[in-house]
This record gives sequence, C-alpha cells and structure tokens, in this order.
Amino acid sequence: MLKLIKLEKKYEKQLIDMMDEWNRTGEKIVPYAIRKTDYHNFDTYLDSLEVKENKEGMVPDSTFFCLDTDRNIFVGAVNIRYHLNDSLLLNGGHIGDGVRPSERRKGYATEMIKLALEECRRLGIDKVLMVCDKDNIGSARSIQKNGGILENEVLIDGVLEQRYWIDLIDKQSIKNVLLIHGYNGIPKIYRWLEQELEKLGYNVIVPKFETREGVIYESWKKVLNNYKKYINEESILVAHSIGNEFIIKYFNENDLKVKLYISLAGFSEYFEWEEKEDLNRACKEFLVTESELKNFRNRCTKKYSIYSDNDHIVPFNILQKYPKDIDAIPILIENIGHMGKKSGLEEIPKVIEIIKENDLYD
Repeated sequence: MLKLIKLEKKYEKQLIDMMDEWNRTGEKIVPYAIRKTDYHNFDTYLDSLEVKENKEGMVPDSTFFCLDTDRNIFVGAVNIRYHLNDSLLLNGGHIGDGVRPSERRKGYATEMIKLALEECRRLGIDKVLMVCDKDNIGSARSIQKNGGILENEVLIDGVLEQRYWIDLIDKQSIKNVLLIHGYNGIPKIYRWLEQELEKLGYNVIVPKFETREGVIYESWKKVLNNYKKYINEESILVAHSIGNEFIIKYFNENDLKVKLYISLAGFSEYFEWEEKEDLNRACKEFLVTESELKNFRNRCTKKYSIYSDNDHIVPFNILQKYPKDIDAIPILIENIGHMGKKSGLEEIPKVIEIIKENDLYD
C-alpha cells in the first residue's frame, strides 16, 4: 500500500536509499524540493524541505514522500504548492512529482497524484494545475487518469510543456468540516479526526496557520480567506484553544454561520502565564468583545464546548465559563489536558459521537 508521509528522522534510511539510487542514474531528481539541499545532512535537509511563506519567487508548499508500507521504501515524492505565482502558472503548477528509477511503470505515479489531490482538497484548492514535458508520455497519462484536461502547450527554454487542469469541485462532499488549530499548531487529534471523518464521507479541511510568534489575527485571516467558500450553514467547525477566539472574531467580521460548532479547550477571557510572554501577547491579540460573543451565539445552530479538569494552559474556571458565554452545551472530559501536543492525546471519540448524534450527513 502507498501513502504520503512527511519526512521524519525515522525515514532517513529510506531517503538516502532513494536519493542515492536516483543520483547513480545521472537523472535530474524531481520534484525540485527534494533535490535543492544535500540530503546527507539530514537536519539541514529537513529544515529546508518546505517553504513557509512567499519569498524570492517561491510560494508556501508541502513536500510528501511516497512510502510503500509493504516494503518500507520510498518510491517517490510530491511537492504541493499552496497557490500559483506567475511563474508556476505558466510552468510548474500546483503539484510536482517524481518516481525513483527502479519503481517506474508500476502505476505509482498515478496513485501518487491521486493521493496528492486529496491533500489539495484539504488545502481548499478547487482547481489543480499540473505540467509535464510533451515527450513524457507516462507522466501525461498519469495526469489524465486523475482527471487532467489539457489546456494548452507552451514552449519553455526549447521544451514543449503541456498544461493540464484537474477540477476538484465536483468531487467535494456536500458537508465540509473545518478543523481550526491553536497557538502551537495542528494537534495529533486532528489527524485522527481527519481520518475518521473522511470514513464517514465528510470533506475535511485543515487550514495551516502560522504558530507562536506568527499568531497574528491579520495573518490568520488571510489564510482562512482561502477557505471561506467552504463555510456555510451546512458546515461543521471544530476549533482548538485560541483558535476559538479567532473564529469568533472572524465569523463576526465576515457574517458567517455554521450548522455545528465544537470547541476544544475554548476560552473567551484574557489570562496570563509567567514566562510565556508571546502566549500572553497572542491572547491579547485575539481577545473577543462582549458584543462579538453575543453575536456569535446566533451564528451556530448547535454549539458544544469540550474541556478537561487538568488543562495545563487555561484556568479551569475560564474553561467552565466559556460554554456559558456562547450558550453551548458543556462537556467535561476528565484527564485529557489541553488536548494539544503536550497532552499526548491522539484520539477524541466524543467529537465523532457529537457529529453522529446530530446526523448532519445524509
């Protein structure tokens, strides 16, 4: 079975094995993202693998390696660009992909593109551009098998390139679930929720916001603007920690409504922690007003607030008060902490239970 994974230290051997083989052939390694830095220095390679923000003609992206779980080897890699600049629109597109020499002509390119398109859906990309050399018949077929429609051919540095568009709109589920993370980024429970909700047929979207020093309302707002089309009165929203305050402000500002809202470790009052100056700054940055809280109550048909008795970040009295502030059903679950990375929580079945109880997906 093939699956796309983010590179970790435990996959260093698989990386070196694939890259060494590729280099022995003398071929250009693709996508560019996996060859731009020397892979023998693993830590530096990992740090430079993805672009975090727009800079020097580059756009934010994610790089995934394709793992054959049966043989525990990398068969290739894909690089997904979150949006297109002028250069990528002409030649490059949203997805760059490559299969290592020894694993070609086995259908892996087609399967990798399919998996990459699922990641594009999570990023909220409606229409995906893929580009390949006209002479690369195998690559063109893999794109076509995934719904690629040829728009035109362009001559780039003497090479004729084919530009294909893949429309994802008609494949989206009617019901969208947005998972909004907090100060420290995407928690483990979101990856579990994503898998479980997709099994139920939901279209799950996990926007990736800046973390820690990057927790700034205007910055987060720009990210969520890319996904606003998925938020409607049939949508489901799950927000963690400070992500709840962000959502309250954003919904008021954009006059949005959803059918179901589930808060995880949500709060609406300011509190301070010693030696956590930036967290305190972020809390002030996202602080909501009484008017915003009042208006938010009518922006969700149903509201639930899940919190714990041993949260190491938010004081318990503030957690208890939040469901009252937004007129939500309170749900206390013992010993699950703040539900973030440090809590060690990997699953949260109660969220799935709430969604099933509300029978939102027909």
